[in-house]
Amino acid sequence: MYTLLLVDDEEEVTRIIAKKVKWNDLGFSVTGHANNGLKALEMLEEMQPDVVMTDIRMPYMDGLELCGQIREKYPATKLVLFTGFDDFEYAKEAVHLEIEEYVLKPLNAAEITKVFEDLKKKLDQEINEKYLTNYQIDFTGPLYGCVLIHASKTQVPKDMDPQLVAISVDKQAGERLEQKWKAKRFNYLGDTVMIVQLESEKEVSELTDSCDRFCKYVHHMIGAVVTVGVGQICDNIPDLVKSYQSAREAVSYRVLYGSNQAINLKEIVPTRKVATEAADGTELAYLFKMICLGKKPDVKSAVERYMERKIIPLKSLERYHVAVMELISELYHFMVNNELDIQKLSGGTGQLYTLLSNMEARILEKWLLNICLVLHEDMANARDHSKKSLIDQAKEYVHNNYSNEALNLDDICSELGVSNSYFSSIFKKETGQSFVAYLTGYRMEKAARMLVETSEKSYMIAKSVGYTDPNYFSYVFKRQYGVSPSKYRTEYESN
Repeated sequence: MYTLLLVDDEEEVTRIIAKKVKWNDLGFSVTGHANNGLKALEMLEEMQPDVVMTDIRMPYMDGLELCGQIREKYPATKLVLFTGFDDFEYAKEAVHLEIEEYVLKPLNAAEITKVFEDLKKKLDQEINEKYLTNYQIDFTGPLYGCVLIHASKTQVPKDMDPQLVAISVDKQAGERLEQKWKAKRFNYLGDTVMIVQLESEKEVSELTDSCDRFCKYVHHMIGAVVTVGVGQICDNIPDLVKSYQSAREAVSYRVLYGSNQAINLKEIVPTRKVATEAADGTELAYLFKMICLGKKPDVKSAVERYMERKIIPLKSLERYHVAVMELISELYHFMVNNELDIQKLSGGTGQLYTLLSNMEARILEKWLLNICLVLHEDMANARDHSKKSLIDQAKEYVHNNYSNEALNLDDICSELGVSNSYFSSIFKKETGQSFVAYLTGYRMEKAARMLVETSEKSYMIAKSVGYTDPNYFSYVFKRQYGVSPSKYRTEYESN
């Protein structure tokens, strides 16, 4: 998502622009507002947004002077000017400033939308070209994805520097994963990011297993505690941004599923769409993260933090109403994004807005905490249901195919569309036994019933439950029941 700074000395203008245009849908996030050019330069130094949209006539420093300073200090930043008709020709003379677009007042949401749709295409294209130029990768695809490798900085071998551990993990990733997945790796925010290429969607499970084995390998060799997040797969380079977001989110799920493994977000929450930053920014994004990953006390703390920083300090009734409207909008967006029941937000948005906007702040906080705890429970239930559904499907597949002597873990995972590592982990956790042990137990149970209910020879029963070698069948049966198949039948008949 690209970032945008709005600059105008009329606060009402920037507020309307931020509110009326569906920035998230366009791929932009409004990171701040400035009411003059000097303030904008201060914010630019901290935020360094991708785009600055500014008026021309402002106190202290006008829009053209601001654009000149931006072009000199931040040449990659895109500039959009909005201005009145009287200044239009004057503004167009400043061709050396390389203004991307001019938008005439009065501002129109449809026109702004069109301008930023075109601008996003241009930014995407530049990123595409940057990848190809900087990394010189032959992106043949046809599918791409991001893998994020996170080495724990707190769980490190004794007397080892965390930075050296991270460097070692990065080097091992290059040696063990790069060539196989036609990948290019680089470091970002302290983690190793790999852009991988795949031939088909079916390779995603293999990629996840490969990354899982890598986690186990580096832990065994150097004692590093590593979590690998496997991002969603895309068919074009600009969508790698979404793949990276989902890979980073997958790594955050280590608090629920543990480290030293690969986590594919699509496997653990199949209906989840890629999270986008909440319009409010840090506070709501943090609250939604706690709903997904935290415990109940974490959700409570996040609600209190949001209220204390975003709602309670408001002194203007109008601002309070706007904040409530944004909260309702983001809650709906979060619930739809995670396929949760929006009926739990009683009434439509209009009715809910009327209800909440008339609440005192502390009453609103109680309402918000209640709905967030409900969503927290729904998310946990959705994860559990997803696991149970997967286990049920696996058992049904075994019941229908146990007589196939070649049936194994690879077959079941291919049928279910998940990685071996993830399936083995949840199957053991949910049933208390490995998949192989369950398959063997089911086959022996079927064999035992056939021994007492039919007169079939032992070798025929062995074949019918998936064993071509009758001697091995007898060995497994005796290990399960303590007696040979023939003795089992004899003892049953004598009793």
